[in-house]
Amino acid sequence: MVSKREPGEGKVGLIKSPLGVFTDDVTEESGLINARKLAEALHLPMTTIAPALGFKPRWLNENPTAANAQRRATLLLHTINEIAGVFGGDKKYAVIYMNTEQPDFKGETPADQLKNGRLDYLAAYVGELASIRPD
Repeated sequence: MVSKREPGEGKVGLIKSPLGVFTDDVTEESGLINARKLAEALHLPMTTIAPALGFKPRWLNENPTAANAQRRATLLLHTINEIAGVFGGDKKYAVIYMNTEQPDFKGETPADQLKNGRLDYLAAYVGELASIRPD
């Protein structure tokens, strides 16, 4: 078994499990996040995920566990796990949220934020949202 490390530890940010409900579905045995599996788990096309990770869809589809995609993939995975946490750990509601227009996004969806390369903005927004929810 491969030892899983905290994101940012070592050369490549490997995921420490359990990080959230989506982690096992999208993480390879090696600990690397598979961007293709992440897109599938979110029910989003690679054309939506790739800009958030900073790559062209075709390249990311061909290299879904690329080392240079791991930092951004880790941020996206952490963000979607936080969204699921807000909904009591339910993946279904996290996926629905990703495709629902939000007033704070001027009528765009969280998926639109990814497609427009605004993963950092979405992550900060979700982090704020998660920090104010009642326990």
